[in-house]
Amino acid sequence: MFANVQLLRAIAAILVVLAHALPHYEVMGGSFTIIKFLGQWGFTGVDIFFVISGLVVSHTTFSKQRTMGNAVEFAQHRFFRVYLAYWLFLPVYYFDLLKHYPDRLHGMNIWDSILLINPDMFKLILPVAWSLCFEIYFYILFTLSFFVSVNIVKRLLYLFFLLIILRCLFFYHPDRSAIDFFLSPFLLEFLSGAIVYQLIQRFSAAWLIPLTGVTALTLFACGVMLQAKNGPVRMYTFGFSAALLVYTAMLIDKNKVYQVKKLFLEMGNASYTLYLVHLLALTIFYFSGLRTLLSHMMLPVREVGYLLFLVATIASSIIIYRTIERPLYKWACSLSLRHARIKAIVINK
Repeated sequence: MFANVQLLRAIAAILVVLAHALPHYEVMGGSFTIIKFLGQWGFTGVDIFFVISGLVVSHTTFSKQRTMGNAVEFAQHRFFRVYLAYWLFLPVYYFDLLKHYPDRLHGMNIWDSILLINPDMFKLILPVAWSLCFEIYFYILFTLSFFVSVNIVKRLLYLFFLLIILRCLFFYHPDRSAIDFFLSPFLLEFLSGAIVYQLIQRFSAAWLIPLTGVTALTLFACGVMLQAKNGPVRMYTFGFSAALLVYTAMLIDKNKVYQVKKLFLEMGNASYTLYLVHLLALTIFYFSGLRTLLSHMMLPVREVGYLLFLVATIASSIIIYRTIERPLYKWACSLSLRHARIKAIVINK
């Protein structure tokens, strides 16, 4: 049921890339309306990521026995998935800032950047890491969920969802305080993913596909019309649109209407890598002089060159994922498993 969701991962990552590449495209004099539109609203790729995270974490934990060992294993695997690749690229971004924008380092917090404990992008060496702070918070919540039964967890998810809705309706005053983080509207997207996972188990008829798909597009259009870039209105439009989009993808998959091909699966697998490396690719795009070169080109060479750069960035992320990120993650998981087995043998003796 998750093959088509991998396609959404790829789309989400590409949308984020288009969003951050838009200023470069505009400076180049780019004129394709569709590229500008996708770049303007490309930040919604993060909303899709959050919903998918809620879905996958629910799938990973709901079927597991509620034991300390499983809680530790879940936390380790999730933290390996986020931190290992992130720490791999963090020094690269640090030295990039040191070389090209040294003044920006004065306002940044190194420890917050390393540990991912501050969602303020202006304090982080890698700005897109703000979203990873919410990922880590959600993983901690689901690690704690192993201490109660699955049925209780499901009820708590709905209660938490309602609590944040009420907070957004009556007590929403963003001030970067602790409460603003722990009850952030963004959590609605993670929780929506968890709820979608439960709904797909009960409601998976093919006739739901056009209903959920059209509703998702309608909510997205509402977000565009309302210019919903921040706050609860972003969750009610782009966030819930992302949830319904994920639901639609799973319905299509489960009813065998369509299943994505291997290339898109690979792009989905490498989506996190693409999310981490694309800003570095854009830095190279600018300082190498490629952007300036393309700026002096005429149509269609300028647009073709820009699209080829994006394709090269995606291809590079797949190569890095296959050769570095995936082997590193598997090595860390196998190492922790070996340690757990040795510990169990020692305890039994």
